[in-house]
Amino acid sequence: EKYILKREVWENKQYTVNALTKDLDDEVIGSFEQYPVKLAWAITVHKSQGLTFDKAIIDVGQAFADGQVYVALSRLRSLDGLILRTHIDPGVVSTDKKVVSFTETNHHPEELPELMKTKQVDFIRLVISRTFDFEELVKEIAYIKKTSDEVAGFEEASMKPMLEQINDLLQAQLENTAKFKRQLIGLLEERDQAQLIERTQKGAGYYKEVLYTLIKMLLRHTEEMKKQKRVKTYVNHLTDLDQLFAKKLESVDKAVLLIAGILEGRDTFDFSSLTQERALERAKMIDEIRAQVGAAPVHEKKSGRTPRSKKKPKGETQEITLRLLESGLTVEGIAKERGLVMSTIETHLAKAVGDGRISIFKFMPEETVATIAQAAKEMEEAFSSKELFAKLNGKFNYGQLRAVMNHLGIKSTKQES
Repeated sequence: EKYILKREVWENKQYTVNALTKDLDDEVIGSFEQYPVKLAWAITVHKSQGLTFDKAIIDVGQAFADGQVYVALSRLRSLDGLILRTHIDPGVVSTDKKVVSFTETNHHPEELPELMKTKQVDFIRLVISRTFDFEELVKEIAYIKKTSDEVAGFEEASMKPMLEQINDLLQAQLENTAKFKRQLIGLLEERDQAQLIERTQKGAGYYKEVLYTLIKMLLRHTEEMKKQKRVKTYVNHLTDLDQLFAKKLESVDKAVLLIAGILEGRDTFDFSSLTQERALERAKMIDEIRAQVGAAPVHEKKSGRTPRSKKKPKGETQEITLRLLESGLTVEGIAKERGLVMSTIETHLAKAVGDGRISIFKFMPEETVATIAQAAKEMEEAFSSKELFAKLNGKFNYGQLRAVMNHLGIKSTKQES
């Protein structure tokens, strides 16, 4: 394709202010003519900050600002693309005096090891202070009791005593916990690492037992309340309290590994095994509780229609699936036996888990349950199985996800799409 290339003229102008008219006058003091075969642009050093070039012609022979030469030269990816238009005199390479002064005053790498130790001690002190403190749980229980007392229709006599029992057990720990916390901080300040690690391990073991006891009481109470009517707000409060207990248990669990790791000079921490252990322990507690009190019934919305009989006819497809599971077949084996896809079989089993009819561990390994349970815990309060599927990068199918959600008593509060 032919193109007519015209000569372009670039003028170098000098601007002055007319003393009489106060207008800006320009005078051409030079010009440059060329054929613009390839596009190029001129830019000031200041405006080039943040940009990256493959090639550039740089003219900083008269640089006037601190760091200006560095900014110009560092725009290039490599020296191969650099063309210096003028010689760079060392006199134009300057650094801000304030920067030099700050560096000289504050840059003391020899002090860093001791400073790190000081900051580590401060962090451990913070971990101890926050971990062994149950005031937030006590305040949340007080808030629930106060709020529930004001809710109309809150008449179940079994509701208050359980919260009061949990509160009393927590209150009984406050004084001892304060003493234990002071003891740990004392050992920290004395730099008695061995004793501090040992006491932290024993204390964490004791408080984990206390927390597991309280969590089990709370979970049982929650399952019992789910069977009641007109207590949805109260159950939501119990769920919030359960989350606080879970976070406190997690912090106690991590404290031992954190404190010991920092004192022993480790710089990496792996909490995955602790997370799985907590998930499995919680799953077993929920299974045990539901086996004792039964799963919460699903309250159907009232309608003008005559309700259908809830009795399942003999030989119904879900019942067949459950019988085959009891016979020892795997999910894949049941699907093959019945000529159905695995997702259908998993749907049957997930529903049975939600109804409290079977244990999830009859067809899913504990590791899988723990992994999905941990991911569900990290989700927002309202989420769908589709969002959980995305979080786990499609590692598990929807049947597995819904089974674990039913196992944990998590209801999807978003419309599935």
